[in-house]
Amino acid sequence: MNPVNKERWLLRIAFAAFFVGVGVVLSLGVLVTWVETYPDAVDPKNIYYVLWKHGLNNNMNIDSALVAMSHDVWPVRQVQGLSREQLKNRFGYTRTLDEATPYLRGCYSTPGDAGQVETRGKREDVAFLRDSPWMVVIENEKAVDLILCKGY
Repeated sequence: MNPVNKERWLLRIAFAAFFVGVGVVLSLGVLVTWVETYPDAVDPKNIYYVLWKHGLNNNMNIDSALVAMSHDVWPVRQVQGLSREQLKNRFGYTRTLDEATPYLRGCYSTPGDAGQVETRGKREDVAFLRDSPWMVVIENEKAVDLILCKGY
């Protein structure tokens, strides 16, 4: 190889390595800033919650995730289209209407009850996520809606 071509080749490698290094340092800086800006585990912008909701963090504290979902802009996406078994896999466990607390049962209604949430179905068509106030409405064996039960 010609010495001039070899120098150009090494210069190109050094140039590329420099910019890759700058990219890595900037990426790490953004990541550290993100983690320090949103340290609260129940914040929907927390890095661990963001990774969990995209299926990339299996070690997320599910109870913290359920609290963060109450401030998420579109929490129904976390359950929409999931079967009961998939809900159990994602959230650890679910509760039936009969297993829910009396307060949470107040969230459920049959069609026509004044002032209650319309669930469009039978008692078996709802599930509660763990011990949280989140009620999942199920139609045709798939989750179609997510209701935050509060103030009932």
